[in-house]
Amino acid sequence: MFPAFKFPFLRPLYEVMREYDQDIGLTQPDEQVQVQETEEEKSKDQEVKDFFASIAGEDLEVDCYELQEILDFALKKEFTFDGFSLDVCRSMVAMMDVDRSGKLGLEEFKGLWADIRTWKNVFKQYDIDHSGSLNTIELRAALHSAGYRLNFHVLRALVLRYGKKGKINFDDFIMCAVKLKTMIETFQERDPRKTLMATFTLDEWVEKTMYS
Repeated sequence: MFPAFKFPFLRPLYEVMREYDQDIGLTQPDEQVQVQETEEEKSKDQEVKDFFASIAGEDLEVDCYELQEILDFALKKEFTFDGFSLDVCRSMVAMMDVDRSGKLGLEEFKGLWADIRTWKNVFKQYDIDHSGSLNTIELRAALHSAGYRLNFHVLRALVLRYGKKGKINFDDFIMCAVKLKTMIETFQERDPRKTLMATFTLDEWVEKTMYS
C-alpha cells in the first residue's frame, strides 16, 4: 500500500468514494450523453464512414495504423490533442475484433465509432472548465455517466495508471473506457450466471490480457 501523502490529489476522491463504493459492471450510458441523431450528427457520421471506406480499400478492413488515420480525421477538428497513439488504436481494434483478424471490418468499425461518439459526448459534458482534462471527481462522474460502475479501488488504479498530477486528458480517458469495456466484457463472458466469479486457464488469461 502506498502512503497516502504521496498522492494528495486522491484524498478528495477517497473522501467522496468511500461512501459510494459499488460492484463493478456495465450499464447503458445516461440518456443525456447518448448521441442525438440530428442532421448535423448524421452528416458527420456519414463523412467518417465514407473516409473509412476510402482508407479500407478492397477488403473493407482497417488495421491500427489506418484506424489512427481515420480517428485523427474525425476528432482532431473537435479536440486539441496530438491524436490517439498506436497503443490506443491497437486496444480499440482488439476490443471490437471478434474474428481475431487483427483488423476491423465495417460493422466492427461502426460499433467502435458508436462507442467513441458517446465517450466523446461524456468527456465534453464533464470537462466543466474546458481544460481538456478531467480531475478525479469529474472522472468518476464521467465514467458513471458512460455506463461504468466502478469501486474506489479500480478508479484509483485508473488514476494512477493514466493520470498525470490527478488529471486525465481526452485520449487517456478514451483508453480507460476501451480497457474497462474490454476487461469487463471478457469477464462477463465467463460469468453468465453473474456470480462475480470466472475461471480462465493461464493460456486464455495471457492471450486475453496481451491482446487487449
